[in-house]
Amino acid sequence: MLAQVLVALATSALTLAAPTKTENRRSAASPSIASVETVAITLNPHLQRDSCISASELINDRVLWLCRDTLILEDETLNDYQDLPVSSTVGWSDMSNGSPLLVPIPADQGDKPITQPFSKQLTLYGQNESSPFLYYAADQCPSSGQCDGPGAVRNVEWPDAPLYITNTASDGTVTGYMYSTRGVTGDNQPATTLYEVTYTPGDDPLALPTATMIAEEFFPRFAWNYGAMGGIIDDGYLYLWGVTYDFGVFNNNQTVGLARVPVGSITNINDYQYYYPSTSTWSSVQPNIYDASANVNIDGIFGQGTFFYSSYYGRYVYVGQLGTIDGEMLIAAATASSPEGPWSAQSNQYQIDPDYSYSLAAHPEMSGNLPSNQIYLTYTQNVKYDNDNQYVTPLLIMTLA
Repeated sequence: MLAQVLVALATSALTLAAPTKTENRRSAASPSIASVETVAITLNPHLQRDSCISASELINDRVLWLCRDTLILEDETLNDYQDLPVSSTVGWSDMSNGSPLLVPIPADQGDKPITQPFSKQLTLYGQNESSPFLYYAADQCPSSGQCDGPGAVRNVEWPDAPLYITNTASDGTVTGYMYSTRGVTGDNQPATTLYEVTYTPGDDPLALPTATMIAEEFFPRFAWNYGAMGGIIDDGYLYLWGVTYDFGVFNNNQTVGLARVPVGSITNINDYQYYYPSTSTWSSVQPNIYDASANVNIDGIFGQGTFFYSSYYGRYVYVGQLGTIDGEMLIAAATASSPEGPWSAQSNQYQIDPDYSYSLAAHPEMSGNLPSNQIYLTYTQNVKYDNDNQYVTPLLIMTLA
């Protein structure tokens, strides 16, 4: 596939002008992060979950969360697990009058060592599944993803970016799509798996959506992992950003690519187009990660984060992590008047949390009741309890200046 891509790049390509933006969006200076305030802990008390993100829209007035490695606890007891980690799980949290339902932490809850610094929690719930939500293909060693024998590898399908909600039917059935980096031990140029996710409302509030694998290598190896960095729906297109997987994390050696597809054609790879900033054009030719002409510059913000439209700036915003200083996570933001960019210089670098932290995510879908210059954030904080790692997910409010 790589050879085919390189040949195609050397020949003529169909180029399409960027879509005309009809909305009157004002220009804005570079954003500035004024403050970040912790308001609660986000957790399911029966689980230990790493790196949670959420769907791009509310589903029946609830937030759908998608998380990476998950351990099922025995009787809410930390370090007492039922089995090995499940590589991906989902769960719900409730809204109340347009805001996340934050409750006092129950006195009888069994995870005090990680909830003690917090006064409230956003409670996640749902059926505790023992198999991965983003399930494995036959060649990925189902159901754990852990292969056996000589040269054994671990396969992961991790949710790193939102589930993109594309349709809600008259009966309330919701359809969305998730792009997962097909991670394999030692593979720094992985493929991308596309899943279709469906939820049909019913009488059981614990019932969860189902996932269907559309293609295990929807984007092949040596292509950007479009959609696994972030995405946004605009003017009938789903715009998808991808970042090189491991060209040196946080050392300014990563690159970003941008693709788009009509919302009604997400499962058809032939309908995808790829942006070439060097000529400000869209092309049907899929570039590879070594093609500098397709590198989208978001002013050096490569880490995990979220794209969203901000009415406060009248522009698109990307808020993402930059790296760490002595374990503390640095975050920054940039803005653009269209998904194609150009992106502004990044904001001030804001430092949060005294412990090893990663997997920043913004949650615009549950921020509607906040002032327009505020948005909810979460991240994963890795702390030690009884000589074992614990995953803590604080809920914060970020204020933009």
